Amino acid sequence: MTAKPFAMCIPLLLLLAAAPSGKAAGRSSLGQVQPSAPIALPGAPPNVGPGAPTSVPAEVAVSLREPIRVQSNSSLSPLWTAMLSAIAALLGALVGSYSSTRNARAAIIQKMNELEIESIEHRLTEFVGPFIHLSAENKILAAELKRKQPGGSDFRTLTALLTPGWLDGLSDGDRNLLAAVVANGAALRKMISEKGGSAVSPQMMPYFSKASAHFRFLELAAAGSLDKDPARYSEYVYPRQLDGVMGLEQLRLHKRREALRSQPDKAHPAIDDLVIPSDLTLA
Repeated sequence: MTAKPFAMCIPLLLLLAAAPSGKAAGRSSLGQVQPSAPIALPGAPPNVGPGAPTSVPAEVAVSLREPIRVQSNSSLSPLWTAMLSAIAALLGALVGSYSSTRNARAAIIQKMNELEIESIEHRLTEFVGPFIHLSAENKILAAELKRKQPGGSDFRTLTALLTPGWLDGLSDGDRNLLAAVVANGAALRKMISEKGGSAVSPQMMPYFSKASAHFRFLELAAAGSLDKDPARYSEYVYPRQLDGVMGLEQLRLHKRREALRSQPDKAHPAIDDLVIPSDLTLA
């Protein structure tokens, strides 16, 4: 081989050395690598020798595959999508509004129950309780005064005061007991006048009216301001049924208060009316 053909083969050898070999030359992560058509070197002989290459790849053509596109198969139109979104938002708003309304209603109910409990406690502590206590005290004093008097359970202080000579026959101790009974009666009448009308059931008003009249007649009789005529004023004796009715009223208020306390967030029906049994009705 002469020097000139050998020099012409040098570029070919350089290209072969630089070219990738094996399967790496035919593949790429981006696609397939394919050699372009061979290009003959200028001035190269048509055949250098047996098995000698007659051409070399001059350039590499890279074919890129199309990127995979994921398309939605949804058949909903944009209009339907917007409508469903609006419906979902509306339902969410309705649920939120319902929850807010329910919470507000529960808060109102609880506040109303708290106010009713406060009202019941005020009635119990300001009137019912003190009235029952003072009335029981007065009953004990009157019972001690009657203990030495004839007539037993039929004895009545008002008619005794209007009986001629009865007051003069009392001892100093009995006179003091009588004065205490009259004073307590005046205090009870004042309590009825100032607080009784709004503190208890309306069914009790006839009992209070009769009790107030009795206490007033008792004051006048003790002061000697009434005629000495027991029969005339016999219908104004103390209504003993009042004690039992006051106990029922106290129980009714206690039960209502406990019901409200046990379920403070529940809407309760109106308080039950006072039921007066036949043995406690006024004659």
